[in-house]
Amino acid sequence: MKRIAKISPKQRRLICTEKWGIFYCFSKIDKSKRKLARFLNRWIQLLWIPCPIIGIFSILYRIITGPPLNWNLFSLLAGFALAPCSTALLHELGHAAAALAYGAHVTGIGFTWRIYLFGYTVITVPANLPTNRRIQIDAAGIQMNFLAAGICFFLPSIPHFFSAFWIVMGLYNFLSGIFNLCPFKDLDGFHILSLCLGDENILPKARYIARTKGKASIIKGCGADGFLSIATSYLILGLQLFRFVLPILGVWMILEQF
Repeated sequence: MKRIAKISPKQRRLICTEKWGIFYCFSKIDKSKRKLARFLNRWIQLLWIPCPIIGIFSILYRIITGPPLNWNLFSLLAGFALAPCSTALLHELGHAAAALAYGAHVTGIGFTWRIYLFGYTVITVPANLPTNRRIQIDAAGIQMNFLAAGICFFLPSIPHFFSAFWIVMGLYNFLSGIFNLCPFKDLDGFHILSLCLGDENILPKARYIARTKGKASIIKGCGADGFLSIATSYLILGLQLFRFVLPILGVWMILEQF
């Protein structure tokens, strides 16, 4: 999540924030929109686990017992063209719905191109918001991707021309959910881990602990707590090395299906 300067109402809703990025500024949020956000957030929490399970089993059943899937070139190209944008949009809408449901202020949603398409939602969270609701705001994007993946996996079980399109869309959403669960800096998994540990500055502290000398004396003095702190610090720092590898791996896994 990212913060930008306040935007005046006179400015356009769709504005350029970076060389390769756009930002959509939300209009005034009224009670009806917050009510809709609460409805969506509730159903996202209920369905994000059973929906992908049902979707995966339905498409496996279709592959085993039904006619062959329609792997036509047009639907494949359409899937690869639209899947990155729609996956990022659904992910950010999940964050926005959860934030609005819990009374947070949502300025808007932005997208920018780096190594891959990167989305962010500008949210101002109330200081007194409980930790479990903060975690849900960070997890809602992942939940939305898994929910969308389940729906996309279910649709090819009905024979039609766009079977390959929905499979590509489902794979992108599913892999996006997996990727964002990883505890890498700036990803949702990292924010969720920070909130669960009760410390939003775990990365600087992990670096400080890793650079501290005399770790043997720390373990001797603090016992199991000292050992866990040092081991956790090295684990968090080690995981950061894989943050640029997983997007490439995800693309490779999608291409392997064909």
